[in-house]
Amino acid sequence: MNRTICFFLILLLFAACTDGNKSRNAEQQAADTALGKAYRQSTLAYLIDGELYFHSFDENTKVKFAEEPEPILNFVFDKEGETLYYSVERENMLWLKSADISKSEITPEWVISWQLIKDNAFSHTGMSPLFYHEGKVIVMHRYHDDSPYFDKMCFYYIDEKNIAQLALDIDFIRSTCSMLPSEEIDNYFEVAEEQLYYVHNNAKVCLTDKIDFKAIEEENGDDSYISDTRHYSYYIFSPDRSKVAFVAEMLENDWVHGPYCIANVDGSKQMALKESNLMVDSKPTWLNNNEMVFRSFLGDLYVANNNKNSIEKIAEGVTDFKSR
Repeated sequence: MNRTICFFLILLLFAACTDGNKSRNAEQQAADTALGKAYRQSTLAYLIDGELYFHSFDENTKVKFAEEPEPILNFVFDKEGETLYYSVERENMLWLKSADISKSEITPEWVISWQLIKDNAFSHTGMSPLFYHEGKVIVMHRYHDDSPYFDKMCFYYIDEKNIAQLALDIDFIRSTCSMLPSEEIDNYFEVAEEQLYYVHNNAKVCLTDKIDFKAIEEENGDDSYISDTRHYSYYIFSPDRSKVAFVAEMLENDWVHGPYCIANVDGSKQMALKESNLMVDSKPTWLNNNEMVFRSFLGDLYVANNNKNSIEKIAEGVTDFKSR
């Protein structure tokens, strides 16, 4: 009888443990599913201290990408926004990894070594952002040890699964950020009497006559000024082409920098993004709702809405960001 009772108790304990494991597994699967859903519903992601966060504008919250234990150095999404590519350090070498965030279970995978020594390739320039273009993931780096600038770029060809080193083509890099190619600028823009004009259907519309550039100069100090022969650059149309962002170049000693500005292509709702600067490697990006995200020198991340003449800070300490 005692043996029978003991055996029965063991069966009960085993059943309880099994039910407990099933419950924990179900809870973990539910948590994983919730995280994956949060990733997929986010339209913006950014890096803070090596951790990747997906930002929800609806909830005004951020969710950490929990599947990668190592510090993430840079990242980018494919065209569909479903595959995440990012770099990590492995024995002082830069490696590319990927994760398909469209799946219910997300498992990071090693892709390939960039064949770049992290401490050498980025010690003076800082870490390059990652770029995506037509089936390629691109990282910039420097060839000369004492150079403060990027002068090379490395392509990873996704289908061929190999890499290639090329000389830096800054126009190509700009095109990956949806910037207007230099050969097309004259088709859309003219500068007359220091003002920028958008040219369309044989009509010219001024995009800068309501922006107080003198006030911007004063805020940037005595060493910064916008040249009497004013230059504009870095043109980025919004997804529906109803708005355009551009840089009003400023001079500081021998350095060229300056804020991004936004205007509707009909000339209305002009505003300068005073916290922005063309010197920041992470270039501004449009969201699908025609708001613009940009990062300051200090790593503050902002969202600008020129229709509302508003700029909102949504994160601090950001080193890179991407929309999807």
